[in-house]
Amino acid sequence: MAFDIKKFQGSEFRPRTKEVPVPELREFFDKKEKPVFVLRNLTGEEIFKAGAAVKRAQNLEEVVKQIASEVTKEKVKGILDALGLGADSIPDEYIIRLRMLKFGCVEPVLDLEDCKKIATCFSSTFTKLTNEINVLSGLGSSLGESKPSGTTPKSK
Repeated sequence: MAFDIKKFQGSEFRPRTKEVPVPELREFFDKKEKPVFVLRNLTGEEIFKAGAAVKRAQNLEEVVKQIASEVTKEKVKGILDALGLGADSIPDEYIIRLRMLKFGCVEPVLDLEDCKKIATCFSSTFTKLTNEINVLSGLGSSLGESKPSGTTPKSK
């Protein structure tokens, strides 16, 4: 069974989405609206951007340590703590999941601070939403309509 590359190249794809109930956030929705977030799968680029955020945090920590090499250990610890780095630094998985929620939440549109607040105030909801984004990403995009053989997909 061979992979039909022409069919693949001629196919249209759209993000795979899912409505995820968030009844615990009911208070923050219009009374006429169902308390749901609409999530989508992440692209490969978004998955790697989320992972790269961990490396950026590690690099920032190292830069602070180098800049502060002339400062007392207590001051270095204070600077690192203020940036959320150091011995009590933020776990890598948390950094990744914040970006996953930011990229994968279609409705409502969330910025990084919104994601942090959800994670802080509704940790189980945060975990549930990012787990759903993982599942959607694992399933990949949804197949739309195929184009006739011999045509090429539109470039973005």
